Amino acid sequence: MASLNVRTLAGALLVGSLCVVACKQDDRVLDLRSTSAATSPKTSTSSGSSDACPGGELLCGGACSPVALDPQNCGGCDVACADGEVCSGGKCAVVCGSGTTKCDVGGKPQCIDPDFDPANCGACGKACSAGELCSMGTCGVACGEGSTKCGEKCTNTAFDPKNCSGCGLGCFTGAFAVGYCAEGTCGFQCTAGHGDCNGSPVDGCETTLDTVAHCGACSTSCNLANATAACASSSCAILTCLAGFGNCDKKSDTGCEVSTTTSDQHCGACGNACGATDHCVAGVCKPKGLVVLVEGHADVIADCQKGDHSCQAKAVCESVTGFNCTHQDYDCFFGNTGSWYPEDGNSGSSNFNFAYGYDFGNNSDYGNICACDSGKMGTYGLAPNHQFCGLGHWTLQ
Repeated sequence: MASLNVRTLAGALLVGSLCVVACKQDDRVLDLRSTSAATSPKTSTSSGSSDACPGGELLCGGACSPVALDPQNCGGCDVACADGEVCSGGKCAVVCGSGTTKCDVGGKPQCIDPDFDPANCGACGKACSAGELCSMGTCGVACGEGSTKCGEKCTNTAFDPKNCSGCGLGCFTGAFAVGYCAEGTCGFQCTAGHGDCNGSPVDGCETTLDTVAHCGACSTSCNLANATAACASSSCAILTCLAGFGNCDKKSDTGCEVSTTTSDQHCGACGNACGATDHCVAGVCKPKGLVVLVEGHADVIADCQKGDHSCQAKAVCESVTGFNCTHQDYDCFFGNTGSWYPEDGNSGSSNFNFAYGYDFGNNSDYGNICACDSGKMGTYGLAPNHQFCGLGHWTLQ
């Protein structure tokens, strides 16, 4: 309703504990205190008790009151704000809305409507004579065009929340909400930090907008990627990142967007970049190449293509022995697939070689280290852990 000319009359920001009649069926005038009192279980009837009321409310005079906003119980029971004052955060203050003016009344500032206040008709301190009415800022014996006499005052029923579309038709004001009248139709606005997220005027603005489900607005939930989220100052924030992820762009809305286990630019932690010849493996920078898992030996980084088993066998041979390795057709089992042996002067054939075709007939997923000369085991720091004359095996990639 941003296009409407919404005006709030002085002293009419809140409807009191006695509701009159409805503006119309869809904008029912409800007695918030009576409703709360009727639906909330009471454990005490003493004034000031909060046991029987929802959070943020006190039991005042037998009814629950939102003391942060109630001008009759502002900050506590029976602490009434003066005419023209509103209750905000449990304190009375003069806050004049659109179409009203702050005037000194009895030594105190109050918000008045110069269009219809007979004591300040058209301007502060300009009073109408006895028997006169103030209509559209002019004193007279009758209400002028565009205004209606309600009681002993003229008012504009198109904008008066106490007389919306007709005399005595007050607009609803619920918890953390302020009613208004716009072009003869009632509505309400939520106070800062609250929202009408269930779309029902019965409970006013029932939702606080400081949770991950409703952060700053009813429709804003904090679902951040790879993160535990929080709502701070009505904005979604990252509380913690899940293991293996980082918020490397420092933006909350993208969550923890980087996998620190695989990112070469953020390996293990944001900003930890691997060198040109390295890449990130499980959060650690390692030399680029195919990782070959060797039983009884450190992993080997092979500059080979996946599936090139002969290349992998050569890389394992040279990594384990420290020598350049030579290819031979013999493979220590079937004798025709091939293997690699170190140029150490005492290897080759079945003596000590790295066969890549078979794993002693068990399957073809492993390359086998063959050594019929047991002395080779100790020479290269390997322990016998395979049947026949094999020392170990590696996973073919």
